[in-house]
Amino acid sequence: MAATTNTSGDERALNIAYIILITILTILAIGGSTLIHRPEYLAGTRNDPQYIVTIFGFSLILFPILALVAASASIVALISLSLRHGNFVRILLKLTMIVLGPAIVCCAFLYTTPLSPVFLEGLEQWVLQETDIDAIQTWLASEGAEHAGQSYYADNGFPEELPECLVKLHPVYIKFSNSDSQDRPSIEIVWPFAMEECGLIVGSPSMETPKKGCLKIRKDYYEYRRPVKPGAYVFTRG
Repeated sequence: MAATTNTSGDERALNIAYIILITILTILAIGGSTLIHRPEYLAGTRNDPQYIVTIFGFSLILFPILALVAASASIVALISLSLRHGNFVRILLKLTMIVLGPAIVCCAFLYTTPLSPVFLEGLEQWVLQETDIDAIQTWLASEGAEHAGQSYYADNGFPEELPECLVKLHPVYIKFSNSDSQDRPSIEIVWPFAMEECGLIVGSPSMETPKKGCLKIRKDYYEYRRPVKPGAYVFTRG
């Protein structure tokens, strides 16, 4: 009688373990991409190069780990089912795990958004908090034409005539476009972004601002854009 009770307890504990694992796998299947991309959004809100590299490395590693855990659980359940069927509840739990494994792998590799758009959502918030876009546009209208076509790099030091609203953003370089028909250039402010680059482009408020999306610049080289204000948008390239 004691042996029967112990066996029944072991069966119940095993069923509970299956249910817990299925619950975890279900959560990963539904919200796994959110779990992975949330740190990327936070990296954008900080715009700290070291933090960005760490977060993106973590995110890229998390993708295969998530898929490996899910696939392993599915394979173990399949082997267990083939060796010992058990009762109806046990069979149902194992079949659920077998189905969830491939589903999570698909979610991890096929249905997640690219990294850059999620990062740009955070970068937009950083720009709105840390950047005085109105001041930059005012300065461009009054003095920007003098710098049209010029590029300035932090390693060489920025010219003293550049306003504080630009220099305080600590970009790696600042690039001015050629002047438009009304003698107004736009300005490109660039920061490092993992192995690529991200930045902010500011022109006059009347400048046509690209819609949110991706532009293919050349083979295997893309630019993701996200409008911030009239005449200003953030981007990543790579």
